[in-house]
Amino acid sequence: MHLNKAGSELFSNPQFSPWVQYVDDLSKLSKKEVSAVSTLIVSYGDTRLYEMIEKAKTISQTKALATKLEAEQMRHWVTTRKNPEEVFYLFKCNMPIMNPLTTPNFPTWVKYVDDLNNKPPRRARIDDPNAEKGNLQQR
Repeated sequence: MHLNKAGSELFSNPQFSPWVQYVDDLSKLSKKEVSAVSTLIVSYGDTRLYEMIEKAKTISQTKALATKLEAEQMRHWVTTRKNPEEVFYLFKCNMPIMNPLTTPNFPTWVKYVDDLNNKPPRRARIDDPNAEKGNLQQR
């Protein structure tokens, strides 16, 4: 499907929505965590993907899918414990001409921080074979 070449036209690609559904179905069958967002982040990066989702939310034909992927991206950030400061800047809550409390994405950022704080941090597994080497893996 050439996800990395679609760029800003990704959401209008007729193959994109079926691909997202395929990845969702695959995720239900797989023991590994698979998601459309994690794959798209590899291709585009967090910032670019976020911008693409925001743009797609303004178009009626792509709004529902973009909103779904936005929620998935937020869950991905909570799972990976993305730094709230990075999300604050990504949401442009730092704009000098605006009070951060009045920026449109501030409530979303607050929800992200709440979700992050409510998710217990992953603990290092003591039974990990790498533990003896001092390389505790986070689970």
